[in-house]
Amino acid sequence: MALTDNPVVGLAIIVNVLAGITGSSSGGMSIALQAVGQQYLELAQAAGLSPQILHRVAALASGGLDAAAAQRRGDHAAGHLRAESPAVLLRHLHGGGRFPLLSMVVVIALNGMFGTF
Repeated sequence: MALTDNPVVGLAIIVNVLAGITGSSSGGMSIALQAVGQQYLELAQAAGLSPQILHRVAALASGGLDAAAAQRRGDHAAGHLRAESPAVLLRHLHGGGRFPLLSMVVVIALNGMFGTF
């Protein structure tokens, strides 16, 4: 069962969440690809999408929410960040987390408009 009808978006969400949970972009991507990589590859191929776009989006998605865990390990009040809602947590993604997330959204949009590039 897929998260969404779009395998690229579904994989992006899964990788992003797991990177945030593990606090590691490579760890989150490794766990996600081992768990659902083959399923999403098959869904993408059935939809006529190139595996290249899955790779690009997974790599960008892995760098988004992992920045939040790194901030919790920093000098700020760790308990404060953990106690807040997801919306507040996203506001704490200063610089490091915004660029990969924005890049991922742009790549997904461009892929939707022009296909794999």
